[in-house]
Amino acid sequence: MTSRPEAGDGRAFRINRVDHTGITVSSLTDSLDFWVDVLGFQHLYTWDFKNNSFIENLVGVEGASLSLAMIEGYGHKIELLQYYSPANRKTVDARSCDAGLYPHCNVRG
Repeated sequence: MTSRPEAGDGRAFRINRVDHTGITVSSLTDSLDFWVDVLGFQHLYTWDFKNNSFIENLVGVEGASLSLAMIEGYGHKIELLQYYSPANRKTVDARSCDAGLYPHCNVRG
């Protein structure tokens, strides 16, 4: 049995709220078309980030440059990220059983 993590002062640690979920995509335009036009999310804003030390530290990727779009719907925000650099980034062809993949989207009508 695992115990609950504790804050530095010994109190039980718990998450009260999740602000958003980030998803790296290969095409921000195509992803926005799907999330907004098909699923009905609202496009809140798009930001572009050129490579600098701030963005490298924020995302933990040396040489990173990217655009992100924030969308919102059904009580949650999704941050869609399209990276332009570094040049050695990869596209992963993972299966739903492979660790690190978020395979399910439960949508209830």
